[in-house]
Amino acid sequence: MPPSLPPSPSLRRAYDFLVEQRFFAVALPSAAACTLLAGRFVGSGSRTLSFMVWNLFLAWIPYGCSLVAVAAHRSAHPRRNVAVAVAGAAWLAFLPNAPYLTTDLFRLRDLSAAPIFYDVALLAMFAWGGCILGVASLHAVRRVIEDIAGPAVAHAAALFFIGLSGLGVYLGRVVRLNSWDLALRPRHVLAHAAGAMSTREGVAYTLLFAGFFFVCYVAMAAPAPAPDRAVRM
Repeated sequence: MPPSLPPSPSLRRAYDFLVEQRFFAVALPSAAACTLLAGRFVGSGSRTLSFMVWNLFLAWIPYGCSLVAVAAHRSAHPRRNVAVAVAGAAWLAFLPNAPYLTTDLFRLRDLSAAPIFYDVALLAMFAWGGCILGVASLHAVRRVIEDIAGPAVAHAAALFFIGLSGLGVYLGRVVRLNSWDLALRPRHVLAHAAGAMSTREGVAYTLLFAGFFFVCYVAMAAPAPAPDRAVRM
């Protein structure tokens, strides 16, 4: 058999970039969630949860924006800072869509077409897929900020973004706003955000989901490099 041709340098760089950005790790839960959903369609004949595909797509948008921000930051283009800023703004606007998937677990109260254990696994997989997408994108953006402004600013910014994500989950689930409203009705969104922070429910909801997102963010942080020599007891 003739020897196989080596992959082109551009394809190798793209593959290494995706591995670095945890693409295959974040894609696996999404693929599993869609597979479970397809199994539910076939087994129950019900299309009740078909909208979950759209919710998952929205959770992929911030991850995609983070890839664009990282690639633009590493490029030599003279307007790379503009590209990073635009991608970063879009990333922040859509970031709450990632942890938002966890709130779909409440639908377990109303589902009956499939066994409850199946729907628990299905919705949990969608929730996990959203969380891992959000956290991976947050780490990517944090590293860009760290390169630009240093680690202290980057960690402070990450905490700020996590807090905004908690607020965004509240505005999406309770007030029923979406990311497009930031561009179409920014004053309307800001008014509701200020109103949410003046109520117990809004503050509690925001802190709860921001705290949940923070735990995921810390748990999925890159491991510390191994020491050169193992510590002997």
